[in-house]
Amino acid sequence: MIEAMQLDIFQMIMENINLIIFVAGVICFLVVAITQVTKNLPGLRSIPTDLQVLVLSIAFTMVAYFAYVDMTGFPVTWYFVIAMIVIGFVIALVATKGWTYVADLFWRFQQHKGDVDADEDEE
Repeated sequence: MIEAMQLDIFQMIMENINLIIFVAGVICFLVVAITQVTKNLPGLRSIPTDLQVLVLSIAFTMVAYFAYVDMTGFPVTWYFVIAMIVIGFVIALVATKGWTYVADLFWRFQQHKGDVDADEDEE
């Protein structure tokens, strides 16, 4: 039962990967645009810009998740809420450093993982 549910979730994610990437891009754009407009306001001038980006990223990610859940009738689960918070951190990283920085981190991690696998094969 659990494996079937995990397979359904994986299949749903793979079927909607284009939409997920599009929504992530829209959220990044909104976060950057709102941050640029509001970072010099009197109340927000005293907090670091990266903190403002992080809070906006997590907030927009949670709003997008709850909007999706509301539209589809998919049940709200605690692990998806945690996943959306983690994705909010990734979106904040993309919004502050750019897509290429995150892609370089990903490929660097994959390269080190491949090096570890090669070392295990040699032994």
